[in-house]
Amino acid sequence: YLLGLSNLQFARGFVFTFIVVLQMMLAFVIRRHHHPLSNKYLLGTVALVLLLQVLIVTVPALRLLFKIS
Repeated sequence: YLLGLSNLQFARGFVFTFIVVLQMMLAFVIRRHHHPLSNKYLLGTVALVLLLQVLIVTVPALRLLFKIS
């Protein structure tokens, strides 16, 4: 309620973010036999995806585009 969102809007945003984070964790689970910091491209990609996810959840135009607002 602090952001003026209904329960359905909050749930959509939460589930969308949860799925994105789980997919990023899956990349590290698949590489469990290697050191997690050994692949700089993977780390950069995960950081970029998480940054984009924060932007999607916080920027009103992107929330509208992804239909989470």
